[in-house]
Amino acid sequence: MSADSRAVRAALAHASRVGAYFEVADPAGDAAGGWRPLRELVEDGSVLAERVAFARDFLAQRTGADIELRACASINSLGVVSRLVAPALATACLAGVVPELGVERVAWRPADGGPLPVAFAAPGGRVVDSAAAAATALVELVIEPVARPVLDAYRRCFAVSPQTLWGNLASALNGAAGMLPADTSLDPLDVVAALLERAPLAGAGRYEPFAGRRFFVRENCCLFYRVPAGGKCADCVLVPEAARHDMWRAAAAR
Repeated sequence: MSADSRAVRAALAHASRVGAYFEVADPAGDAAGGWRPLRELVEDGSVLAERVAFARDFLAQRTGADIELRACASINSLGVVSRLVAPALATACLAGVVPELGVERVAWRPADGGPLPVAFAAPGGRVVDSAAAAATALVELVIEPVARPVLDAYRRCFAVSPQTLWGNLASALNGAAGMLPADTSLDPLDVVAALLERAPLAGAGRYEPFAGRRFFVRENCCLFYRVPAGGKCADCVLVPEAARHDMWRAAAAR
């Protein structure tokens, strides 16, 4: 069932209150302005190269070392797609609504740090009442029309493998699920698990039961370990099983 723009706007406002990674502005009602179309980021390689170069310089200053461009592009892509999908996951779980997006309906604003500011222009949406329905709507209304073009741009411009890029999206969704409150209408982990069972995220990651909880494991690596002193992320496929279980045991005990 379709949801009108007022219901979607209300759901996005609710999601925005969860935290910075879920904040969505309305470009028409934002007096600060400065919004740039997402299509520009997707279609103009020089714009994307500029953003990745900025991130690379930032990491180089923090580490005092040269950063591999492909690794920086992968890390940067994770930050960008997380801001595109996290609000939609939140509205699905909190309000049972998934916004209908597209590169022409999404805007972004350059920022020196923190979560990338995003704005959605008067989206309609779809009402969802189960994890399976939410996963289907997220694929059709958000992931395919918005996340895929962005990931394709990173692949074209920086030769990052599709497996890494889709793994980044899976990791972003799991991260967003973990930040949502416990009293959601739909269980965020159920929604992400349903997404991991269907294209285009099938094979990107999985949930494993441990100590009465579910923990996410990627089937690939975001390349953060290639940043000097970066180490490996908790969900990385490269983390040995024994070390992973130690991390999960500590997390379950908290």
